[in-house]
Amino acid sequence: MKLELITLKKDSSRNQSILFIHGMYHAAWCYEEYFMPYFADLGYDCYALSLQNHGNSDSKKPFWKVRIKDYVEDVKKTVEKIGGNPILIGHSMGGFILQKYLEKYNALAVVLLASVPPKGIIGSTLSVIKNYPFSFLKANLTINLYHIIANKKSAKKLFLPLDLSEEKLDEYHSKLDNEAYLAYLDMLILDLPKTKKINPENILIIGAEKDNINSLSDVKNIAKTYKTTYKIIPNASHDIMLDPNWLIAAKEISNWLDKEVFFLC
Repeated sequence: MKLELITLKKDSSRNQSILFIHGMYHAAWCYEEYFMPYFADLGYDCYALSLQNHGNSDSKKPFWKVRIKDYVEDVKKTVEKIGGNPILIGHSMGGFILQKYLEKYNALAVVLLASVPPKGIIGSTLSVIKNYPFSFLKANLTINLYHIIANKKSAKKLFLPLDLSEEKLDEYHSKLDNEAYLAYLDMLILDLPKTKKINPENILIIGAEKDNINSLSDVKNIAKTYKTTYKIIPNASHDIMLDPNWLIAAKEISNWLDKEVFFLC
């Protein structure tokens, strides 16, 4: 099975790597425009993984049968391929995957970016049902979650800033993938994180003020669960790494790494 891994290295002065994990419907490309160049300029070796059946990655399973545990295995294999102990940054579903990863494996540092909370996606699911009832029904009847974001306007409202240009919307929407149905059910109820198995040290939580997927209460739930603080990026949409305010989030992460983590490397 081939997993796409986008790599960006510059001077490698930090002697430390970062592995970025994307969320539902996305792939490694979502970090390539802003986050990877920013952190590479700071001296980190940057890697962005496309989970199986996303981007240019393939899979041994039919897409709808892929589970969260399969995505965790993708992360594990990629960490082993990179070597060392990379910093892990996960957006949305990627944050959920990293919580599941931490049940079994250690990490130097983890950033949960607009992440699915430990209690799962029941809140965001109810919001989708309320706002897109027919798309949600069609997605479940066909076991094809792409129906929820097939309409560009729906995808924009869920993920992206409302003032995004039509050109950028076309570009981003054309790159969105389907999502695994069983992985969605895992996040809904079937395989929620076993939080008592997770070491909460060196976890940074970042939320977005204008997030239409994971709400402020979801961000607070993560912080309460792991007994840590959180940062909210003002006016940012769910896709923080593609938002005009992405730099605020990136600086929060880099400052935290300098203060709390880099001395451990």
